[in-house]
Amino acid sequence: RILCDLRNSPIMPRASSQHADHSDMEYSMNPPGPIPQHLNKLLHVPPFSFLFYGSFWSFILLVASPLAGLVLIVMTLWKLARYVVLLPFGLADGRKIRPDAVGKDGKKNELAVLITGCDSGFGCDLTFELGRKGFVVFAGCLSKEAMNQFEGLSNIIPLKMDVTDEKEVENAVETVMNWLVEGPVQHADRHFHALVNNAGIGTGGRIDWLDLKPYRQNMEGEKALASSYFPNSLLKILLFGF
Repeated sequence: RILCDLRNSPIMPRASSQHADHSDMEYSMNPPGPIPQHLNKLLHVPPFSFLFYGSFWSFILLVASPLAGLVLIVMTLWKLARYVVLLPFGLADGRKIRPDAVGKDGKKNELAVLITGCDSGFGCDLTFELGRKGFVVFAGCLSKEAMNQFEGLSNIIPLKMDVTDEKEVENAVETVMNWLVEGPVQHADRHFHALVNNAGIGTGGRIDWLDLKPYRQNMEGEKALASSYFPNSLLKILLFGF
C-alpha cells in the first residue's frame, strides 16, 4: 500500500554519472498515476473504508452467491435430464472414453494406464477400478509381495518398480513400449492413455521439523518417470502413429 519511486527516495543514494544509465535501468519502477493513488488513500480512511467493505461483501452475499446457487441448480437439472435420456443407451455414466470400444476399422481399442505406488491405498484402489472399466493397467509396486494381489487379472500387469531406481523405471517404460508395439500384431489399436504418478512417501509432522530426504525422493521419483517415458512416447507416436 506504500508506493514510492526508489530513484527519488531520500534514503536511496544517487548513482554516479558513470553508472547513471545502469541505475535508471535497474530502478525503472514508476508509481501509478495520481488518480489511483488518491482512490487507494481514500478507501483506507473512515468512513469510506468500512462503507466500501460493507458494500463489497453485501454484494457478494446478496447478489453473487444467490446467482451461483441458481447456476448450480440449473447444472444439476441438466445433468439429471442428460442421465435420464442416455440411460436406455447404456451411456448414462457420460464416459467419453470407452477403453473396450471397437473402431471403424474393426480393431479393438485398448487404452493403457501406468500407475505407480500400487502396493496399497489410492494406487491399489485405482488399479482395480480402472481394470473393471476395461483399461489395461500397468501397476507399479515397490515390493514383489504386493504384485501377488493382481495375479489372475488379464488386463492388470504388475511391475516391480521403485521410482527412485533408474533401472527399474527404465524396465517399466520398456514393458509399456513393447505392449504398444505388439498392438497391430494382435489386431488391436493400443494407446497409452495416462500416467498416474502416485508413488510417494508420507511423513507426518511440522514441515520445519521434517527432513528434506522424503521431499527429494517424492519429487525426483516423479521427475524421473515422466522424463523417461514421455520422450519415448513422442518417438513412438511419430514413428507408429500411436
